[in-house]
Amino acid sequence: NTFSSSPEIRNSIIWGNIGGGSPSGISNDSPTPVISYSIVEGSGGSGSWVPATGTDEGNNWDTDPVFAGWIDPSSGGWTATSGGDYRLTTGSPAIDAGDDTLYPADADVVETLAGITLSAEAKAAINAALANDLGGSTRIQGVAIDMGAYEKQ
Repeated sequence: NTFSSSPEIRNSIIWGNIGGGSPSGISNDSPTPVISYSIVEGSGGSGSWVPATGTDEGNNWDTDPVFAGWIDPSSGGWTATSGGDYRLTTGSPAIDAGDDTLYPADADVVETLAGITLSAEAKAAINAALANDLGGSTRIQGVAIDMGAYEKQ
């Protein structure tokens, strides 16, 4: 059984992972992921890239993304400590650091890239999902898209 893929990791943050074959926690077989405009822990960043991480396509960093903290289920609210709250805080290097051209702005782009035809319902669902970040806020808030799952408000 052979496992291989050609993932492209863009405008993303890979930080605080455990395991895998590299310091970032990424475990590669063949071929390796192509990574651009991302913060990847243990990668060395584009200036001193660690090849075990994948293929550096540029504009990658190996620096703390400065996440907000974690959610305390017992209190039902956000607690400003490390671990689990992946929203960006002021001063995060991920703010306005992504590449807007790597963000599929609507379902027509997704359809073209995937080489498929989507139903009207599927297009509506994709467009709704692309309009907002993981927390439901408008996806692009500043001069450029933020790296990661959340836009800094």
